Amino acid sequence: SIALQYALDYPEEVKGLALMTVAMRPKDLKPELFANRLRAAEDPATHEGWINTMREVMQHIDPAFRDELLGWHRKVGPRSQHDDLMAMEQFDVRERIGALKPRLLLINGTADDNVYFAHALKLAAAMGQSGRPVELVPLVDQTHMVSAPNAASAVSLRMAAHFRRHLHGPPCSP
Repeated sequence: SIALQYALDYPEEVKGLALMTVAMRPKDLKPELFANRLRAAEDPATHEGWINTMREVMQHIDPAFRDELLGWHRKVGPRSQHDDLMAMEQFDVRERIGALKPRLLLINGTADDNVYFAHALKLAAAMGQSGRPVELVPLVDQTHMVSAPNAASAVSLRMAAHFRRHLHGPPCSP
């Protein structure tokens, strides 16, 4: 969302844009998501439940890196995540999306249960309706966390090719 906002605010500075799992409007999250983070900030048992949820969400991440991330979650706390969610719920660029100048590569897992694939389809459709180019890459059966190594590699190569093509660099090779 930050990169999309920046590209809209400073179009002369952005030549190419690759976005993964992003929406152009609020996701209409359930109030319970917000309330749970506030409870976790105050109640130790709820906090541990929140940490366990974060561990489950990161189940496909390398265990050592996951432990490091969980350490940061413990340090920063659920209030930070609450505030991030609140900011994301206020993000809405539907009225401006047609003005997006850079070439857009849009990547989203078809099984994403956080930023639904439908959000990517709506963003791509809005770009198409305004005559702006967009390349949509559906990651079949991938969730919000791209866990399949071959899918993660394919995403990296696709992004590199996108930027080379639109920033006039040499061709990308695997």
